[in-house]
Amino acid sequence: MDGHALLDNTSASITEAQTASELVDGVIDGHADADDDQRLVLRARFLADHANAVQATILADVAHHYDLDEDALTVLLHDRVREAVAFDRWDSDIPLILISTGYTPFTDRPQPVGDSIVWLDPSTETSFLRSISCVGPVTWFVADAA
Repeated sequence: MDGHALLDNTSASITEAQTASELVDGVIDGHADADDDQRLVLRARFLADHANAVQATILADVAHHYDLDEDALTVLLHDRVREAVAFDRWDSDIPLILISTGYTPFTDRPQPVGDSIVWLDPSTETSFLRSISCVGPVTWFVADAA
């Protein structure tokens, strides 16, 4: 392998590229042709879609073990593509997946705190790849420099 690769752990398919930027271009339609601001929006939308799906799976797996109130369900089930939800603290041990661009410093909305918050960061190609690997089903590999 030269450069960067993403392994899809469900299909065992591999996408390879020389740079992180080229790898993201291969993953997100339109990323290669977009300007910097549009690229950020595309990466954020991709992560938000992914976060929604992963959060729903997590909730389905654990919901029967918890007595979740309406506020907790609102936070867990909000549509990350359309909005970031405002709240101060997440005290549950249920992992909560949030997109960093919905909060400061990208917006005026303060970042909530909590040990179980998993932050996905689309701000750069590298942080995007790190984020997508964090919540799988893909693994990002970088070749060692010779």
